[in-house]
Amino acid sequence: TKITLTEAVVTGLPAHVKFTGYEWLEGMDGVIVSGDKQTATLTVKSMDPEALELKNTFESHGTFAVRKVVAGAFALRSNEMADSVFEVNYSTDTGESGTLELNAANDWTAAGQEYAAGTKITLTERTPAQFSAGVGWKSQEWLESPGVEISPDGKTAVLTVQKDAPIAELTLLNTAFREGSFSVAKVVDGNMTLDDP
Repeated sequence: TKITLTEAVVTGLPAHVKFTGYEWLEGMDGVIVSGDKQTATLTVKSMDPEALELKNTFESHGTFAVRKVVAGAFALRSNEMADSVFEVNYSTDTGESGTLELNAANDWTAAGQEYAAGTKITLTERTPAQFSAGVGWKSQEWLESPGVEISPDGKTAVLTVQKDAPIAELTLLNTAFREGSFSVAKVVDGNMTLDDP
């Protein structure tokens, strides 16, 4: 009797662990393994149980989330900034890239895609658009977080996806200040006016 075997879908894995494939191992008596190693055909020769070896491969994956924090004269939900939108660019050492949008709808927090453990992700913030009149804006600063390297000027964060760490949380701080204006009026005293030649 010949029995053909393939592996079914693997279920019940932790969310950050991905099944990447399987292969039947060759060299077992009475077993023929297909060229792609996805199928094993066993010829039953006796009533004794046959032992076959099946190798599975898995990868640990993780993602990241960026949260915007504003300090200074205004809060994110103030009238001056409630409609503000911030964008964070990211790129990986595997050649992928994307943009996260932080706004009131997502409570100024957004998550990236999943990547394999060991992937390095570089993040920078785009220059924010002009806000309401009277709002001044200082450059961004990434706050320290496990597994994250911050550039000396605080403007760039490099995250390494960690094994067994489903999500890395990064915080991006900006400082807002209140801007004002002034005007100068010239007044001349005495027996002459500004209109005199």
